[in-house]
Amino acid sequence: MMHPYLGGNRYHTGGSGHVDTYRKFLQDVSGYSLLASWNKTLNSCNAWDRKRFDWKYPGSSYSIKALSAYNNSEVETDFEYADAFPYGNNEFILRDFVTTGDALRIKLPYVDDDGIVYPQWIWIENHQGAGDNYDLTDNATPGIYAYIQNAKEDMTTVTETGTNYTHSLTAIGNYDFEYTGTKSPPVEDSIIEYFGADFPTNIYRSSVTASADDENPFTGQHVLMWHAGDLDDDGIIRGNELICLDETTIDGHTFTPAECVYWAWTIMGTSYCAFKEGDKIGIGTNPPSTPLYTYRSSDISSTSYYTNPTNTDNRKIHLNGLSIEVIDEMVNGDIKVRIRWDNYDVDEDARWCGDIVLREEVNLTSWNVIHID
Repeated sequence: MMHPYLGGNRYHTGGSGHVDTYRKFLQDVSGYSLLASWNKTLNSCNAWDRKRFDWKYPGSSYSIKALSAYNNSEVETDFEYADAFPYGNNEFILRDFVTTGDALRIKLPYVDDDGIVYPQWIWIENHQGAGDNYDLTDNATPGIYAYIQNAKEDMTTVTETGTNYTHSLTAIGNYDFEYTGTKSPPVEDSIIEYFGADFPTNIYRSSVTASADDENPFTGQHVLMWHAGDLDDDGIIRGNELICLDETTIDGHTFTPAECVYWAWTIMGTSYCAFKEGDKIGIGTNPPSTPLYTYRSSDISSTSYYTNPTNTDNRKIHLNGLSIEVIDEMVNGDIKVRIRWDNYDVDEDARWCGDIVLREEVNLTSWNVIHID
């Protein structure tokens, strides 16, 4: 139904973003959107979709907006890094996204300074499952949901290539996982029964574990991904070499069916993916406020591969002072967030991996250590 308006299969994202042309990341990433499908995590559109159609809340002047905590007035919340804040106030109230369309977007700095690498933005939305909206899937919890937009900023075209252009973030964070029992599911497997004919037959299943020492905020993988890996040990990660997480254990906690959207498969979402009061996305958190590595990858059903990243792929971790903090979950479901451009504190031990670029500063607080790996 949505293809005539959004574009062909190259506009799939946030679930089922895997067919036609290529995907923007090594992994296939679940999420939600108008063109999400079998591995979606929420039953709603996202704010990128609203911007695409220029949908505005009745009486609103902006497609990306929220309330200023200064005076509860509606303000535009589509920011460049280091922009001045409306009324000089850096706190905003996000009402339920499905009901009001409230959202916040920030363009991440330095990524596209050369004019070649595709830019990235971080989006923030409040999903409450309010009333009859039914946007929260089973066992998903109300809170802040976040994702990174990669390119796809021309809202007038239906021909731009590259699927999976919205990359979900999860409050659980990113890790380097260990895999056990990796296997191709048999035809009678319950995961194939659930997804039906849509389930790609090449996907492998594996139980995974990670500890606090395995945290990898910048370049790790997370529970909402089909993980990419060299499954046949030939030194190449092909488009179809992907792993569905089976039993998932992180820092000693094994996810149960009561904590996941379907059975114990975290790929469909969990009770812990939303950001809650006290959570923060910043330079020293997991996940961080840095841009994502991208790597053009072949279709999920393809055995082909790209030998090297393209010139539009981002291969740098640009540190910055952006922080997004959830400071109040109100009784009525509204959520207050605080945005800063100058939060350089790393106030707990961290492990950093990747090609890291320091443009500003890092403040490592007392008694903490950054491990460069």
